[in-house]
Amino acid sequence: MKDEKNKKIARIFKWVVIQSLFLAAGIAGLYYYVDWAKNIFLFLVCFGTAAEILIAGASKAKAMAREIGLPVPQWLSSSYDMVIVLILASVGHFFFATLWVIQIIAELYIYNKEVIAAVEEK
Repeated sequence: MKDEKNKKIARIFKWVVIQSLFLAAGIAGLYYYVDWAKNIFLFLVCFGTAAEILIAGASKAKAMAREIGLPVPQWLSSSYDMVIVLILASVGHFFFATLWVIQIIAELYIYNKEVIAAVEEK
């Protein structure tokens, strides 16, 4: 039991660290004009969107992702994603903001039980 709790805490900690580094790269690149950080951030926006779309489209990958689940509650993940969209839109990167919104929708399709039920109902 304790080992399982430690694994959950480790997953949450890993999520926080990775998301913080991603956000730091975005802020450094888009607000402080650090070119390499901006390039990495925008690449990861494109890569993350493509990965979520591929996972949402492949039934085995989607089933595996649903089995593993998100390390944090859906509301926290979605709130963080909206911060990314606001950062991108605030500096005029509307294409990349739209890509991240698509990523949010794909993530909801993969993990959110209400969305899954509504889609599978049809």
